[in-house]
Amino acid sequence: MQRARAGVLRASEMSDPTVTVTNLGEQEVETVFGVIYPPQVSLVGFGRIADRPWAHEGLLGSRPIVTATLSADHRERWASRRAVPRGDRPPPPGAGAPMTRDEIRQAVLRILGQVAPEADLEGIDPGRSMQEQFDLDSMDFLNFVSGIQQEISVDVPERDYPKIETLDACIDYIFAALATATEA
Repeated sequence: MQRARAGVLRASEMSDPTVTVTNLGEQEVETVFGVIYPPQVSLVGFGRIADRPWAHEGLLGSRPIVTATLSADHRERWASRRAVPRGDRPPPPGAGAPMTRDEIRQAVLRILGQVAPEADLEGIDPGRSMQEQFDLDSMDFLNFVSGIQQEISVDVPERDYPKIETLDACIDYIFAALATATEA
């Protein structure tokens, strides 16, 4: 809330919605059937309030009723249940040499800078929690983990999140994961 009031929200706090709520009732639309655009996974739509027949205690009358609809992308439910996790696949043929620790450090700092652009990456304490140093909330941290997967092709399962808490630990984790993938 403090960052919102100060006008310094992070991209993760203003983009990539997962659930969209829309109300077209003001435009006299009775029922909303939403179309989902990634990265959304669902859309809740509300139509106009209209008097409709209603039975109550054996009597028929009319009541103001609103129609609410839910559109959901069933693929999202299965996204984390891949048959073969990406981290278990060997690198593609012709892939370059494994990354050095310095290259990993630069990539991690670049990803961190995208997640928390206001962060002072020059003054990072490599042995201290990155979440504490840069006030990363859970969504920021998930974006950080996603950035590691996208940029470095290393999946970090949730059980391993504590293993990437500090910059040094994160570099060690990625270096070991890349070495394991190269040996496979």
